[in-house]
Amino acid sequence: FFRFFSFMDECPFVSQNEPENGPVLEIFPETAAVDVSGGKENCDPVGVGVDPVRLGPPRGKDPVAMDDEDTETEEAMGPELPPLVEDPLESFTIVRHLGPTTVVAKWVLPLRCFLAPPAGSDGVKRGPVFPLGRLSFRLLSTLRPGDFHLGPHTRKLGVYLESQEAVRARELKTSNFRVFIYFRYKLLTRDQTPSNYSATEDVLCAGKTDWGPNTTLAARDLQPSSNVLHPLGPTSGVPSPDKASAGSSQAALSGFGFVILAEVHYEAQQLYMGQPCVRASVGWVGLRNQGATCYLNSLLQTLYHIGYLREAVYRLPTQPDIERCSGNEAAKVSLPLALQRLFWQLQHSEEPVKTKDLTRAFGWSAEDAWRQQDIQELNRLLCDALEQKMKGTPQEHCISELFRGESKLYVKCTDIPYESSKAEAFYDLSVCVKGFSRLEDSLADNLKPERLSGPNKYRTDDFGLQDADMGTMYLTVPPVLMVHLKRFQFDPVTMQLEKLDDRLEFPEELDMGRLTTAILRKCP
Repeated sequence: FFRFFSFMDECPFVSQNEPENGPVLEIFPETAAVDVSGGKENCDPVGVGVDPVRLGPPRGKDPVAMDDEDTETEEAMGPELPPLVEDPLESFTIVRHLGPTTVVAKWVLPLRCFLAPPAGSDGVKRGPVFPLGRLSFRLLSTLRPGDFHLGPHTRKLGVYLESQEAVRARELKTSNFRVFIYFRYKLLTRDQTPSNYSATEDVLCAGKTDWGPNTTLAARDLQPSSNVLHPLGPTSGVPSPDKASAGSSQAALSGFGFVILAEVHYEAQQLYMGQPCVRASVGWVGLRNQGATCYLNSLLQTLYHIGYLREAVYRLPTQPDIERCSGNEAAKVSLPLALQRLFWQLQHSEEPVKTKDLTRAFGWSAEDAWRQQDIQELNRLLCDALEQKMKGTPQEHCISELFRGESKLYVKCTDIPYESSKAEAFYDLSVCVKGFSRLEDSLADNLKPERLSGPNKYRTDDFGLQDADMGTMYLTVPPVLMVHLKRFQFDPVTMQLEKLDDRLEFPEELDMGRLTTAILRKCP
C-alpha cells in the first residue's frame, strides 16, 4: 500500500464575500473607449463610465527591486539597481474603482523598454505607486525567455503586483505585515477581440513582496503586425502596422507596446499589520520562489519530508567544502552541502528559505531560474547526482533503496508455449492523463498487453511469425513510488507541446497488489 503526499504551492482562488448577483471582481462590459496615451491616438475596448484618474510616470528614487527570491540578494540590500528607461510613450491610468479595496488600472508599456535596457538594469520595468484603501501598490513587468518545451522562440511577459508595505517590512527585516491579494491582467488586442485574463492569488509579506502570473508569447506575438502590440504614437523610423513585415528588426518594434488591463483586489479581512509572525504559529516554513521554480520547490519539499533521505543527506561528508567556503560568501558550494543547508533551514529557520545556493550548485544562471523545466527530468538528475556523491559512504545505496523498482517487459505467444522477457529497473512510473479520471485506471492501462498480430506478428527464432501479447509487469515496487503524469502532448497543428489540464484523481492509499503481483520491498 502507498499513502500519497502532495506538497503544493498554489491553490484555486475562492471568492470572498461574493454577493448574490455575482462576484465582487466581475469586470465591467467592454464597450466604450478610453484614451490612455496622453493625447496620442490610441484607444481600446474598456468601458469606464467615470473619468479616469491619471498617474504620471514615476519620479525620484525607486523602492527596492522586486522580490522573486532572487531579488533579496546582495544587490537588493546594497545600492539600488537603475530602473528601466522612463519612456514618454508609457502611461498608467486608474480606470475605475470597483470598491474600497478593488481597482482597475491600465498600463501602456512600450516594448522598447525591454529591447534596449540601460547597462546595469535588472530587466524589471516598474510602474508608479498608487494607493488602494489603506495600502499602496505598483505594477512590475519583465520580458524573459519562455519555456523551451513550448518552443525555442517563445517569451514570457510577466506582470506582477508589488506591495509597498511589504517592501518596507522587508527593508526593516520584520514579519509584521501580510495581506491576501487577488490580481489578474490581460493584454488588450488591437482589433478589440476578447482576450483571456491571467490570474493569481497569494499572500504578500516581507518574504514575498510581489507576485503575479506570466503570459506566454509566441514569436508571432512580437512582430509589428501582432494583434497584442499597439502602435503607441508617431515615432520616427517606425513603419505603420500595415507596412510592417514579419521580419522587422527591433528598431521597427520600438514604437509599439502592450496595453495591459489589470485588476487589483485585496481582502481587508485578511490584512495583518501586527506582531511578527513566527514559525511556532504554523510549525513550518516554506521555500521562496526564485523566479519560475515552483516545480523545484515542490520537489524539494517532497524529498525533505522523506526522513530516510533527509537523514542520509545530513550524513554526507561535507567538511572539506565547509572549510573551503568559510569566510568566502561568493564561493560556490557543492551540491551535498547546499542540500544539507537547505534541509536544515527548512527544519530550523524562522523565515522562508531561499534556493539560490542550491541552484548555483546545479550550475544554473539567473535566466535558468525563469525557465519552467521538467520536474521528472530534474528529479532524476538530482537523484543521480546524489547517488554519485554517496558512493563509498554508508549511504551509498540510499537512492536505490528508496526509489528503485523492477519491471519485466515480456512478449508471450498466444498459440505456442513461448515467452521472451527482459527485466528493467525504474525510478518512477509515467502514466497518461488524457482519457483517464483516476490514477488506478491509468496505471492499469500501463499494464494492459498489446496484441501483436497480422503484419505486426512477433518473429520467434524457432517458430517463425506468431501472434503474441506484449506488455509490462512489475516485479518489485519501491518504498517510495514516484508517479509522473504525462501532462504534455504534441499538437501537430501548432507543432508545439501543449499542456493538458484534465483532472486526475488519486486515492490516499494505493494497493499495487490489485494491479500486479509485485512484491513491496522495504528499506533496511
